Amino acid sequence: MTSIGRVALSGLLAAWAAANPATAVAAAPSAGSTLPSVDTAKTLMLNGRSQEARSLLQDLAKQHPADNGVAFLLGMLALDAADYRQAIGDFRSILVREPTALRVRLELGRAFYLSHDYENAFRQFQFARAGRLPPGVGASIDKFVAAIRREKNWSYDFSFAVAPDTNINNGTSSREATIFGLPFELNGDTRRRSGTGLAIGASGEFAPRLTEQVRLRLGSAIERRDYAGKAFDDTIVAVHAGPRFLLERWDLSLLGTAFYRQFGGRQLSHGLGARAEATLNGTRTAISLGLSGQQIRYPHYPLQNGRAFSLSGGAVRALTPASALNGRIGFSRKTARTSELASWSGWAAAGYYRDLPGGFSVYVEPGFSYSRYDAADPFFGVRRKDRLIELQLALLNRRIVLSRFTPRIALTFARRRSTIDLYNYSQRRLEVGVTSAF
Repeated sequence: MTSIGRVALSGLLAAWAAANPATAVAAAPSAGSTLPSVDTAKTLMLNGRSQEARSLLQDLAKQHPADNGVAFLLGMLALDAADYRQAIGDFRSILVREPTALRVRLELGRAFYLSHDYENAFRQFQFARAGRLPPGVGASIDKFVAAIRREKNWSYDFSFAVAPDTNINNGTSSREATIFGLPFELNGDTRRRSGTGLAIGASGEFAPRLTEQVRLRLGSAIERRDYAGKAFDDTIVAVHAGPRFLLERWDLSLLGTAFYRQFGGRQLSHGLGARAEATLNGTRTAISLGLSGQQIRYPHYPLQNGRAFSLSGGAVRALTPASALNGRIGFSRKTARTSELASWSGWAAAGYYRDLPGGFSVYVEPGFSYSRYDAADPFFGVRRKDRLIELQLALLNRRIVLSRFTPRIALTFARRRSTIDLYNYSQRRLEVGVTSAF
C-alpha cells in the first residue's frame, strides 16, 4: 500500500470514530443486533481478546445466521486478521439483507482495497459517497479513491451465458423484398432465424506505472456468440495500448487500437486506429468522453472499406448507497467506397441500477439509435434510414457468489424500423449465466 493509501485508510477510520460516541470497531450497521451476547463480544474486542470474541460470535452465527450485528463484528475480526476473503463474505451477507447499510459499504470497500481488488473497492466507495456521512468521512473517502486511481494496475471483467434468441441473424420477418421494382422471395439466411447459443465476454487491462502521473495501458477484449453450425457465429477481438496521464481529477489516455471480426466462420472485417479518452472523477459522479477514428477493411466486401469516426460521452452517478444512474450518448461517421454504404449514426441510452433486499439487484436500460445513409440504395431506389429501439432488463442474485462471480439473467427487446423493409426486424434475447461485474 502506498503512503497516500495508508493516510486515506487511517483517515477514514479516524473520521468515522470521531463522529460516533463508540469506537470504530464497535460501530454496527443500522439494523444492528439485539442479542445481549453481542455486547459481550464488543467488549472482548475492545480489550484485545479477539480469539475469545471470535469463538463467541461464531457460536452466535450458528444460532442466528441472519443477525447483522454478529456478521459485522465477524467481518471486522476477519479484517483485523487480514482474512479479507472472509471479511468480504461477512459484509456482503449483511448487504444482501440491508443494501443501504452505509457503514458496511465502507468496510466492504476497505476489505476489497486491502485485498488489492481496486475495481470493487471503488464501486463500494462510490455508493457510500452517496449516503449521509458523518463530518470528515466524505473527504477521507475522496482521498481513498484518489489512492485507488494511482495504485490500480489491473482490471478485468468476464461474463458467460446461455442465450436463447428469437433473431440470431437480425433478419427480417418478411418473405419477399422488392428489388428494382420486382418482388423477390428471400432465402433462409436473410429471413429471421431463432436459436440458442453461448454468449461469452471477457476483457482485461494491465497498466504498469511509468512515472507517478503516467501509466502504460495494455488491454484486450473478446466477445463471442456461438450457435449450432458456423453460419451465425460472431467473434470480435480488440486490443489497445498507450499512455494514461493521471491529473488531480482527470484521467487522460491516448491509445492505439486494433480489432478483428469473424462472422460465419470467416473474416468479416479488421481495423487500425486511435482513441482519445478523458474521465472526470467526481465524488459521486464520473464523466467520460471519447473520440476515436479507425481505418476499416472488409476483405470479402471491399465496397464497404473506409474510415469510422466516433464521438461519445457517458456519466455514472451514485444516487444512494444502493442505487446508481448512468447515461450514454454518441455520434459516428462511417465512410465507404460508394455513397449508399456511407452513413451517419447517433445513439443514446439511460440505465438505472438498484440493490434490493433479499440479495437481488435490478438494472433497466432503454436505448435509441438512428442511422442515415448518404445516398439512395440502387437496388431499392430509396435512401436507407434506420431507427432502433432497445430495452434491456437484468437481474442479479448477490446472495449466490461462486468465487468472484454471481448469477445474472438479462432480457433484451429490440425493434428496428427502416425505410427499406428488408432491414426491419424485431428481437428478444434471453441470457442466463454469470458475471464478475457486480
